[in-house]
Amino acid sequence: MKRKGATRKTVTLHGREFLVPDYHGGSIVNLMSSVITARGGKAVYPELRLLPAAELKDAKNVVVFIVDGLGAEWMSRHAKKSFLGRHGKGVMTSVFPPTTAAATTTYYSGVTAQQHALTGWYVYAKELGIVFAPLPPFTRSGGLPVPQLDMREFSGVQSVFERVRTSSYQVIPAEYVGTPYNDWFSRGAKLFTYTTLHECFENVVKAVKKPGRKLVLAYWPEFDKRTHHHGTRDASVMSHFKSLDEKFELLARKLAGTDTALIVSADHGLTDIPKKRILNVEEHPELAKLLALPLSGEARMSYAYVRDGKAGAFESYMKRRLGRVATVVKSETAFKQGLFGLGAVHPKFRERIGDYLIIMKDGYALQDTLIGEHHSKHPGRHGGVSKEEMLVPLIVLRC
Repeated sequence: MKRKGATRKTVTLHGREFLVPDYHGGSIVNLMSSVITARGGKAVYPELRLLPAAELKDAKNVVVFIVDGLGAEWMSRHAKKSFLGRHGKGVMTSVFPPTTAAATTTYYSGVTAQQHALTGWYVYAKELGIVFAPLPPFTRSGGLPVPQLDMREFSGVQSVFERVRTSSYQVIPAEYVGTPYNDWFSRGAKLFTYTTLHECFENVVKAVKKPGRKLVLAYWPEFDKRTHHHGTRDASVMSHFKSLDEKFELLARKLAGTDTALIVSADHGLTDIPKKRILNVEEHPELAKLLALPLSGEARMSYAYVRDGKAGAFESYMKRRLGRVATVVKSETAFKQGLFGLGAVHPKFRERIGDYLIIMKDGYALQDTLIGEHHSKHPGRHGGVSKEEMLVPLIVLRC
């Protein structure tokens, strides 16, 4: 995997250096700005330095294929000689936090969490009075559905398909159709759904062969799922990537002569966390008493809502008992450092990032457990600031 364009933008908070997104031209949001501009729309963020709009503008078709969880570091270690590895153009950063809810929404909207307000897998929604996962959607406690979720009120940003001026197609799993999240962020696109890997790639071909200039966004979740369950080095993950790689090579052949710019990337990468390093708030009852709400966000980077008047006690406890494995940053400080994006701020953004960020050091995770909730001990994790989680590949083929 070529390292060209690899971003190492960092900020130092509480003596710790963090790898953070490069929103000025090196992130997935900048990739989408290049795509939006090339398809005649008006982008919010600067274009991607590695792939400016001018390099895409003359293509009849632009295909952005998101392989959930396919990190640049993983590619560099395990897939340099693969078909995708040989066509790597460089490396980008994800967004913050580097997790599906925030980063895939960036692909679907062209903006970051600072604008779209999906700040993590679990979000505290004051208007609903719950901590829940907005993508399926379901509550943390009991995994109950959230039928009253209105994405217009919850996020409200335009979809990327509404931002462009060409025909648009979205290729997604059939099970996603009808969810509040997908119904909102697919606005402006015609849907192709699939249930198998073969059907997914065939639908990309079908979308490309529709008449006229177009944008096609395709999403494949299985690589992420396998890596979560088995870890980054598991044989089943390697086998699945091999199948994907073969499909992409076949796709390139099938698209030959269609004047298509095929862009393959990811929302984030993953890192392995040993079971013994997955920590639980229940093991720290004094800490639990200081929290006003359950943790939200991710196990690698969570948002802490602290009881009134207990900020000092919270900071003291975290430094004294968990300082070796976690860094605590005031949420407002992280916002001012530009971790979440540039420019406009969603009206509900600040209430969704809590009082503090708990950013776990490499190799550690922190979670709490609610009644009716089962936490897995799966080794594959994301949402933190390691290079494994933050860096994603930019693969570009002209067909």
